[in-house]
Amino acid sequence: MVAKLVDSKGRIVLDKSYAGSTMLVDQRDDGTIILRPAVTVPANEAWLWKNKKALAMVQRGLEEARQRRFAEPPDLAAGEKLAAKIKENRDFLPGWIIIQPAAKENGIIPETISLGPAKREWITVYMFQ
Repeated sequence: MVAKLVDSKGRIVLDKSYAGSTMLVDQRDDGTIILRPAVTVPANEAWLWKNKKALAMVQRGLEEARQRRFAEPPDLAAGEKLAAKIKENRDFLPGWIIIQPAAKENGIIPETISLGPAKREWITVYMFQ
């Protein structure tokens, strides 16, 4: 235990290793003061620390990443086969919408919508009824 003198402004100088640290100050009824080092959490991230289930999921995901255990990537070949099958048979899945890169036909892009004026990218939208 070390004795420290409180200055005229009510301050106590701590060891240099605490410089710039945030401290939680616990003032007890008996006059005891307990200082605990703390870390500040941004307000938009505080929900995670309050939600035990979400926090556990994030921690589990980080641990899996450290162990290099990753989810299987999507089967792109199967997706391409499904898209081709749907394009061939338009009543295959009524109510579904298929979006794919647009193909130019004679310099014209049929049945297209813009993803945004700055991007100048076009897509074809098929809707099956």
